[in-house]
Amino acid sequence: ASGDACGYIDTFHDVYGNDLGCQTQSLLLFGQDRDAHAIKSKILEADIIYVGGGNTLRMMKLWRRRGVDQLLKRAGNQGAVMAGLSAGAICWHDFGHSDSCRFSRDGNWSYIRVKGLGFQSGVFCPHLDQEGRHEPFRDMIARQGGTGIACDDNAAIWYRSNKRPVVIASQKGATVRVYKRLNGKTEFEVFQNGDEIEL
Repeated sequence: ASGDACGYIDTFHDVYGNDLGCQTQSLLLFGQDRDAHAIKSKILEADIIYVGGGNTLRMMKLWRRRGVDQLLKRAGNQGAVMAGLSAGAICWHDFGHSDSCRFSRDGNWSYIRVKGLGFQSGVFCPHLDQEGRHEPFRDMIARQGGTGIACDDNAAIWYRSNKRPVVIASQKGATVRVYKRLNGKTEFEVFQNGDEIEL
């Protein structure tokens, strides 16, 4: 989603490779990995697939054009763990609350609903607290429906097989909210670290 930004990639390898001891690879769709075989092997050989932030709309269009969406589905069915933040969290859901238009429109943009991969149901919103997205996200759910799932920075959702999702927060006060349109009104519930969520 970041367009293969070098700094982002270096940080990924430093944290996950050097600090955590993982064997890491990067899939560079704007750079060296234009060969279909290279894309397929990197995705299907991975134990964990982590997607970073950036322009969600551009990323989803590129994935569909290059067949990455179908390869990710195969990897998930084979047991790979899917993870990410911002655009990399939106992508796994049916839809996402995205700021992709800000990358192409100087100062005059609105949040849009971007179609994701649909591995998890719902409409996902990142950066709820940090970017003041509560009202625009609530309005999106009011207009277009669906179950809204929103994370503050430093909060995440762990989708577990055959169990309810659970909130994981690395900072006190970071929460997850679930939005639903009921009786013509959008309501939300707040969940904290360790809480299970019923979607």
